[in-house]
Amino acid sequence: PTVSSLRTDFVNDAATTEGFEQVHWNDTQTVDVVTLDAVMAQYGVPRYIKIDVEGFEEEVLAGVSHPVELISAEFLPGFPHWSFAVIDRLDQLGEYEFNPVVGESGQFAWDQWSDARGARAWLQSLPDSHPSGDLFARLLTASG
Repeated sequence: PTVSSLRTDFVNDAATTEGFEQVHWNDTQTVDVVTLDAVMAQYGVPRYIKIDVEGFEEEVLAGVSHPVELISAEFLPGFPHWSFAVIDRLDQLGEYEFNPVVGESGQFAWDQWSDARGARAWLQSLPDSHPSGDLFARLLTASG
């Protein structure tokens, strides 16, 4: 599988995490990085942002100061703390509710959207062997 990360601690932790057994972290590259605020300044605030950056979600969201209507970030059951950081940051930006999509199903897992506490509890309950997916967050209201 082709997987990359901007975090060396993610790479180190993934080496012993279920689901990453076939991943070989055998190359490095230098990449340019811009903030979401810079992208929004140039193109406007999008209605949806998908984040899939293998442990770098917190840093991506640190670069956004505007709430966005819909955001999804990959969740990895072996790394719930990365998803907790996403939830925490989104709580700073506005009032969001959450619903996961497991694997590539394209279907929300829950009939009802949940608050941050419910999303955290669900993520914490997942065994490492659970499929990954995307945690969707939809904006209810913007803070300040």
